[in-house]
Amino acid sequence: METRHTTRSYHDKTVPQAAIQKILGAAVKAPSSMNQQPWHFIVVNAKDAKAKIRRLYDQARKELNYYEQDTSFMENGALVVVCCNSAGDDQRFSCLMAAQNMLIAATALGLGSGPSITLLQSKEGAKKLRRLLGIPKKIAPLLLVTLGYTDKKPAHYKKKKGLKKVLHENRW
Repeated sequence: METRHTTRSYHDKTVPQAAIQKILGAAVKAPSSMNQQPWHFIVVNAKDAKAKIRRLYDQARKELNYYEQDTSFMENGALVVVCCNSAGDDQRFSCLMAAQNMLIAATALGLGSGPSITLLQSKEGAKKLRRLLGIPKKIAPLLLVTLGYTDKKPAHYKKKKGLKKVLHENRW
């Protein structure tokens, strides 16, 4: 937990299927509301598909007026789209807990990871991603998680707030 941080720079080295399976194995052990286990995962390893997703991501960043960024992390390593059976809050929260397990498992395996909702914030981008990956209408894509090998700390690493700043006992 102490060493986990979001990574936006990866080597162009394939993440082994065994590592991806371990990471997703940790994801499906997450708690879920009424044990619904509403998650689905699309692992994107194909270079052409990752290149298309990167282009969609870049378009979404422009549409949303985000700052310029090196987006090669969308193509290097592996990409997992975390999806949910529906857009109900209880199911979304369950799927996001599964995603957190993925991030922790990746760190335990010596991999970098990074969650992103940017592409999904763009209605057009989300629609194109659905079409590209064949995501059914009843399934909600929630989050993209990048996974890969890195030897760098993030350029803008920010220290987390201390517990004293966020802990309240019995009342605010």
